[in-house]
Amino acid sequence: MIILDSNIWIALLNIDDSDHARAQELMKDLEENIIVTEHVLLEVATIISQKVDKDTADNFIKRVISTKEIEIFPSSEEFLDRVIKFYLSKSNRNLSFVDYSLLLLSKRIKVITFDKILKKELAKVL
Repeated sequence: MIILDSNIWIALLNIDDSDHARAQELMKDLEENIIVTEHVLLEVATIISQKVDKDTADNFIKRVISTKEIEIFPSSEEFLDRVIKFYLSKSNRNLSFVDYSLLLLSKRIKVITFDKILKKELAKVL
């Protein structure tokens, strides 16, 4: 199981994204099942709706909920509390709330991202 950061989904769904071909190649080579966190789902749907269109965002959500190789990881009150505490304890303004949630999950699940800053932080977790 792996988690794909929002930027990968966004690049995949937006043909005008500079990482579109890279995202397509990554998805083609994936052999593992994918986890989509609730935070990533919300972020991708919002950005794709704004940058591409609502239909593409809707189709992304439908694909996620109907593909057996994709599992949704809904946030729980406990997990949200952990992310909030982690986020508030850090001062890196270049990481989003979603990034911090992925950093927490990366202790148990591999996270793949195109974000250089997040990638650097993920390497510290290993």
